[in-house]
Amino acid sequence: MGNKGEQMELDLRCDLDRELTEEVVEITDNLSEKLLGRNGHIASSRYEGYGILAGSMAQVTGGVKAVKKDMEELLTYLSSDDFNTAGIVANINMSVTKLIIDAMKMSAETKRIEKDLRTVD
Repeated sequence: MGNKGEQMELDLRCDLDRELTEEVVEITDNLSEKLLGRNGHIASSRYEGYGILAGSMAQVTGGVKAVKKDMEELLTYLSSDDFNTAGIVANINMSVTKLIIDAMKMSAETKRIEKDLRTVD
C-alpha cells in the first residue's frame, strides 16, 4: 500500500487509446531528440521559446482551418447524388494527416524547449 491518503488513478481508456497515447509520446520524444540534434539551438529565454511555439501554433491553426474547409466542402456536396465524395474525403484525410504531423512537431518542440529552458533558468 502507498502513502497514507495516496489516491490511485484508474485508467479507464480503452486499450487502443492507451496504446496510441504511448506510441505518440514515444514518437514525439524521439522527434524532440532529433530536433535537438539537428538544430542544436537552445531556446535561451522564455521569449524565444514562445516565439518558436507561436510559429508551430500557426502551422497547427492553419491545419485546423484546412480540415474545416474540407469538411465544409463535403457538407456542401452531401445532397448531390451525382457527386463523388471520395475525393473530398481523401482531401480531408490528407489535411488531417498534415495536421497530425504539425501537432506532433509542435509537441516535440515543446519538449525540446522545456529542456532548453530548464538549463537556462
